[in-house]
Amino acid sequence: MQLNSQIQQIAYGRIRIAKEATDAFILTSSFRYQIDNKLLSTKPTLSELSNFELPLAYKNEFGMYRVFAGWIVLQPPYMSSKELDKKISVIVFDAKPPKIEAIAWEYVSFILSRTHHRNAVLSQIFQMLITCPPHILERLTGASLSKQPEPATMKLCSESRQAVRTQMKKGATAKKAEEMGEMLWI
Repeated sequence: MQLNSQIQQIAYGRIRIAKEATDAFILTSSFRYQIDNKLLSTKPTLSELSNFELPLAYKNEFGMYRVFAGWIVLQPPYMSSKELDKKISVIVFDAKPPKIEAIAWEYVSFILSRTHHRNAVLSQIFQMLITCPPHILERLTGASLSKQPEPATMKLCSESRQAVRTQMKKGATAKKAEEMGEMLWI
């Protein structure tokens, strides 16, 4: 299936997360990074093509744009629910792409491959391993990885069992759907 896409300016208030991408979106909302973006003096303008990461979306039957990857720029500190009329650049596909759930989890894998806060990355990877659907996880990590999240985290990060358990005790866990607010509304 050949899908066409184009970059469009969409009001933030017309953007929602695709249902198939909800779990992946919620998980990434709990990620902590080494650099606190709130402390940076510049932020992407979101309305210009100089933005390094554009959300990927399709338009549903209700005229809402359902994002299935590239949503980091929709999360704080870049956007807030107070900016519903602000327009941002979005790559919009002319139809709903197949395998949206797999694309969303590939995006999570991409984010995890970036620099994360050293005190949270092991628990975030552990959370991905227990949250991501098994058939997608196998595609992302390969069949040689353990089905158990603790040894799989140890292998992916070259870390000890103690290091993984220590981070899990600190409680860097994923947020719940009800904590996510308007991004999950229909």
